[in-house]
Amino acid sequence: MTETPTLTSPNSITAKSATGLKTLLQSPFTSFRGIAIIYLVMLALAEALTNLIEPRAGLVMHGVVLVALLLHASRGAQGAQRRFLQALALAPLIRLLSLSLPLPSFPFVYWYLVVGTPLFIAAYVAARAGKMNKGMLGLNCRYLPVQILVGLTGIAVGLVEYLILRPTPLVAELHWQEIIVPAMILLIFTGVLEEVIFRGVMQYSALRNFGRIGVVYVAIVFAVLHMGYHSALDVVFVFAVAVFFGWVTLRTGSILGVSLSHGLTNITLYLVFPFLVAAPAVRGTAPTIPPQGPPPGMLAPVATLPTSRPWLTPTATPYDTPIPTQYPTASLVPPPPPQPTLPTDTTTPSPEPTCGPPAGWVRYTVQSGDTVASLSQLLGIDGKDLRQANCLETNTINIGQVIYVPSQPPPHGWPTATPRPPATFAPTPLPIRFTVAPSPMPRPSSTPPPPTPTVGPIHTAWPTPTFSPTETPPPTRTLLPSPTDTQPPSTDTPTPVP
Repeated sequence: MTETPTLTSPNSITAKSATGLKTLLQSPFTSFRGIAIIYLVMLALAEALTNLIEPRAGLVMHGVVLVALLLHASRGAQGAQRRFLQALALAPLIRLLSLSLPLPSFPFVYWYLVVGTPLFIAAYVAARAGKMNKGMLGLNCRYLPVQILVGLTGIAVGLVEYLILRPTPLVAELHWQEIIVPAMILLIFTGVLEEVIFRGVMQYSALRNFGRIGVVYVAIVFAVLHMGYHSALDVVFVFAVAVFFGWVTLRTGSILGVSLSHGLTNITLYLVFPFLVAAPAVRGTAPTIPPQGPPPGMLAPVATLPTSRPWLTPTATPYDTPIPTQYPTASLVPPPPPQPTLPTDTTTPSPEPTCGPPAGWVRYTVQSGDTVASLSQLLGIDGKDLRQANCLETNTINIGQVIYVPSQPPPHGWPTATPRPPATFAPTPLPIRFTVAPSPMPRPSSTPPPPTPTVGPIHTAWPTPTFSPTETPPPTRTLLPSPTDTQPPSTDTPTPVP
């Protein structure tokens, strides 16, 4: 017995065909998950353009992504999808603020504070728009011992990331007075703020749309915003740490431990390990901070382009310090015509002769009547040679001076000095001088002693006698005081002059 095929109405066939065609044409990119992937790719391209090619072009693309997310949230999404798009808009907003604010006018460590303050306001607005309370954001102290253990993992994470990046420290020396303020800024504006944005607002809304896969999605966004370090290894490491933070938040329902771990990671990365792990040769010196500021992070502006990409032309941006060019600048002034070169004398000038006696010359003592001219004529040599041999600048020589002359005597012999008779001198008679010693006066006991009398000038008592050369003058006579005077002679009496 055969069954008769049932006939289907034309309307039902048309309806099933339309449903099948709709299912066939529906691609992954037309679902909300596909749209979320498109936004993630656009965000990664904008970040790569900002850090690797042209920051201003990246700024424009980040602005396009932000506007697209906000328009999509306000016009084409409802409920959990709108909440997710509003939370995802915080990612391009982070880079726009770090690129647009006048950060070079602030100290380096305060850049995180300047960028983080408006981000705190934006995160609060996104949480209020999504109707999220403190429990949804993980702002509680559940499982406190576990949260403390999770927080201590930030030291190990900071050490590993320092070994990857080797950033420049944000302070001049490792001292508590130097690091207390930067440590509080990094703890609040990188640890707490970024965990509220990513593990609080963004991860909560992603879990409501994609389930547990939302943890991975947020971790990818978090890692993409760390492309400014120009290290693929660091991006992979940050992604692994973000997955760990998301899993801890999902299990405990609190962001306390991951916020503490995130803050300790940046504190040790920028303030501690640059001094503890640095080479011993530079550990004792204060490090220098590059002109473009600290290494680029999520809240820090983008650094200059790496020198390992010569095909990229670095351009100055409002947030970068101008980079001096390494190429010569073009000039409109024509170069001067080449000057003809004159031949130079390559002969080496002979050194000037030094003064000194030639070999074979002997010493000679200058006698009375000798001159350089007379000796030169007598010896048969040039006067210039005689001066050169004796280092004489002039023709002046003195009696008794020792000079050098040729060893061969002159043809007529050396001049003989004529002996002179000894001079006779008549002795001059010496005058007889007498020195009068004053007699001391009696001193009354009631009156102070009189002043010491002064010795008068020496005078001659008698005319000066004349003695013959054979006679000897009489001895000098000195008048002595009276023998009856017992007073000793004054010590001021001058010694008789012969």
